[in-house]
Amino acid sequence: MKQSTSFLAYNDRDIVTKNALLALLERQDELSQKVSRHELFVEACGKLKEDLTKHQRKYYQRLYDMMMEDFSCQNWSNLQLSGRNLTHANFSCACLRKVQAVGTSFVDADLVHADLRGASLRGADFSFAEMVGATLRGADLTGATFHHTDLRWADLSGAIFSGNDMTGADLEDAIGVPDYLLQSL
Repeated sequence: MKQSTSFLAYNDRDIVTKNALLALLERQDELSQKVSRHELFVEACGKLKEDLTKHQRKYYQRLYDMMMEDFSCQNWSNLQLSGRNLTHANFSCACLRKVQAVGTSFVDADLVHADLRGASLRGADFSFAEMVGATLRGADLTGATFHHTDLRWADLSGAIFSGNDMTGADLEDAIGVPDYLLQSL
């Protein structure tokens, strides 16, 4: 009787592991679909804006703001975002722990209070992004661009910095900023 119980328990753990893996794959698929829609919309709006009058640009900007994919306040941990275009995306209060976003564009994105602990963000572009209060503890930021990025009150403790463009970045009251980085500003 004990032998069958331990066999059942092993199978239960195995089922839980398979269910967790399936849930992760479903989240990755959902995110990938949302990111693809976002990229197409950003590209289409960029092409449209080139030939528009000022009044038309305002109209399309309002439409653009309403149609943007919303990634905020959701758990996107451990997912793959490398090489994607997330310009103007809203990731405010999102959990992006250990996300892989190598070479990803977060230009003008909203990452206010986003949790990016342990994320791989090598070569990512955060130019003009809002990252107030974001947590980047232990994130790999090698070669990432923070051109005019708002990093006030961000937690950068243990983050890896090397070869970064910090031109115009606001690091007021940021936590864990390496001295050499402050001196380069």
